[in-house]
Amino acid sequence: MEVSYAGEDVGVRGLDLLASVAYTQSKILANAQNPASVGKYFYRIPLWRADVAATYRFNERAALTLAARYSGRQYNTLTNTDSNPNVFGGTSTYTVADARFTFKPTKQSEIGVGVDNLFDARYFVYHPYPGRTFYVDAKLRM
Repeated sequence: MEVSYAGEDVGVRGLDLLASVAYTQSKILANAQNPASVGKYFYRIPLWRADVAATYRFNERAALTLAARYSGRQYNTLTNTDSNPNVFGGTSTYTVADARFTFKPTKQSEIGVGVDNLFDARYFVYHPYPGRTFYVDAKLRM
């Protein structure tokens, strides 16, 4: 089950919001090839997952976006025997925040600067995910 929302000019002019929350009951009901997995959660599907993003458009040329993502406990084995989710080979519960500033110098160009994993969370989905990452990008439309 998933609920999502998308709105423009929410509360104040220039504020756009996106949000979703998903609940997934992924229990294995039958498995003749691996009976030990029956009643366990299917791997790599968290019970809860959520995200939210807010973009404030200062004007036609500049915008700031803040976002956050959450994923609940997941498993990497059908028998849910993962004993330590916070190491290589495990799958962590995580909450990660990102930020991005976008500027459009002209109608055909755009420059963005941002930070992914703003608070440098350490988490794994089998392998370690990147820590805090800064980036700059540019687009030119012709």
